[in-house]
Amino acid sequence: MYFVFREVVKSWHNQIIRAIAQAEFPDTQPHWWAAKPINPKLSTNVFAINSKAPIVDVYFTGSIFHPYSKKVLNLLRSVGIQFETFPAIMIDRKTQQPLPLEYEVFHLLEMYPAFDMTLTEEGTGYIRNLTLTEECLNSKKLMFRVEEAADLVLMHRDLKDLLDANNITGCLYTPVDQFSV
Repeated sequence: MYFVFREVVKSWHNQIIRAIAQAEFPDTQPHWWAAKPINPKLSTNVFAINSKAPIVDVYFTGSIFHPYSKKVLNLLRSVGIQFETFPAIMIDRKTQQPLPLEYEVFHLLEMYPAFDMTLTEEGTGYIRNLTLTEECLNSKKLMFRVEEAADLVLMHRDLKDLLDANNITGCLYTPVDQFSV
């Protein structure tokens, strides 16, 4: 079984738990969602967080660049997920002081065809009734961008279970058959 994987938008004391980039991100070549190595490499990215809020492993940012904790990166590496990372520094949003947290910006480098387009409904600004091909279901790829909709990341149940067993936070998993945009 597959899930659409996203960073969760969660609130704490009437505030969204998020990491706010402290500088504009450059346009990347190739595009971030192309799932190909970025060249030239990104420099260190600084993100401000509310250090009093719960610290999560995968931060929502409102952009395509997301800081992931070393804990989640090590788990992804251990199961063979192909990705690259870029340096990140987490700072307190009020004091602007660096925090003793280890994060890196995660860039997934796997992309595969997944949707049976004869059964999936796609239109301007929407996708409904996502249906995976038999080939996709049988491949058991653990985590990848969808070739037909590169902004979507699919995650296999086995990887979701591993992340859950290791108490990885900041993740939202929507079963493919329940997902729509």
